[in-house]
Amino acid sequence: MNLQTLFTILVPNLSTMRFILLVLLPLLCFSQKKENDSIQLYYPTNSYQLSTIQKKHIQETLNYKTHTVLKIKGYADYIGTSSYNKKLSERRCNATSSFLKTLHFKSIKTIAYGELSSTQKTSNGNPKHRKVCILFSKNNSLQKNLSYSYLSEIKNYKYGEQIRLKNIHFKLATDTLIQNSKAELNQLATILKEKPSIHIQIEGHVCCGMEKEVDTQKTTYENQWLSDIRATKIYNYLIVQGIEAKRLSKIGYGFLKPLKYPEETEADRQKNRRIEIRIVNPNYISKIAELKKGDRIVLKNINFEYGQYRLTSESFEEIENIYQVLKNNPKIILAIEGHVCCGKNEEALGKIKSHYNTRLSNNRAKAVREELVRKGIDENRIFAKGFGFSRPLYFPETSDADKQENRRIEALILAR
Repeated sequence: MNLQTLFTILVPNLSTMRFILLVLLPLLCFSQKKENDSIQLYYPTNSYQLSTIQKKHIQETLNYKTHTVLKIKGYADYIGTSSYNKKLSERRCNATSSFLKTLHFKSIKTIAYGELSSTQKTSNGNPKHRKVCILFSKNNSLQKNLSYSYLSEIKNYKYGEQIRLKNIHFKLATDTLIQNSKAELNQLATILKEKPSIHIQIEGHVCCGMEKEVDTQKTTYENQWLSDIRATKIYNYLIVQGIEAKRLSKIGYGFLKPLKYPEETEADRQKNRRIEIRIVNPNYISKIAELKKGDRIVLKNINFEYGQYRLTSESFEEIENIYQVLKNNPKIILAIEGHVCCGKNEEALGKIKSHYNTRLSNNRAKAVREELVRKGIDENRIFAKGFGFSRPLYFPETSDADKQENRRIEALILAR
């Protein structure tokens, strides 16, 4: 039984039929058997704009680095006049071409065929003929031409030096890695395993910002968010590959540090849209001496027994590093701030306060403060406060990595 017959049996009412077509037809292309070199997109009657689902399907299938779009072919069914259907198929081609250009595809040939003939006609048209076909080819040579040898240079880099990851790409406006990027990250992970002394900071940058961002050094929320989640994606990927979290840090710069400014070409934008890694001193605590009043830093290697405020053994080396910085910089005054994970949504939104989480985070902050005072730091230079689950870095928590990031101790510079 074909699709048209099935609809005719199930939906005798014309208005109901049209409603179901509007809802279901954008999805039909995903149930069709796809060829390796084409994407079929189906439309409701008289429609030519791409749906959100269709756009997502194109983004997940095609990437300008790995595919070439050969042509776009547009069609219509027999509802309406021939001239109208010719124009409708042309609009479908143009809308698809415009979207592909936002994904950086260029010089796309479009062919509008108009209506396709049908031997059997109904008043509802033929849903299989209301379509666009995107023909594409795979650039099979691309992966072979990618070179990761430059990564080996990292072994000779000094503290503060940085390197741009050349073959890391994300899907448009997301933190979803293009598949080819993973080979580069795997190579980076291999090098980091061979050189366990190397600590890196992962730095995310985006393109296409506004002049005021560079001039004022204040990035927009959207650009900050995108650069943050992309740096975090690399951070989490390397951890999954076996790199210890204490060797990694991450930061997003939004559009604050473009390599090409102003951006005049797509090549400029491509250079600005990047991930860089910087070689950092393993004793990152030394950064405290460089921070300004109001700055804060996450103390990465301070941990506690589960559900308690007893410091774990590896925490004391970190506290010793903090002690040395405070000893050598006697004007610095710190606030030690405790945070926990796994609270309720209402707590993160400020609607309720968990006395348990507040008490636990407060006791953990106090434990760090007391250890520093015991070592000889004046108690008037160190304050402690717990914030429970009121200031999560990641909310809602969707993974163990999110919970680990939220479960933390921070140091806030009160004076220096």
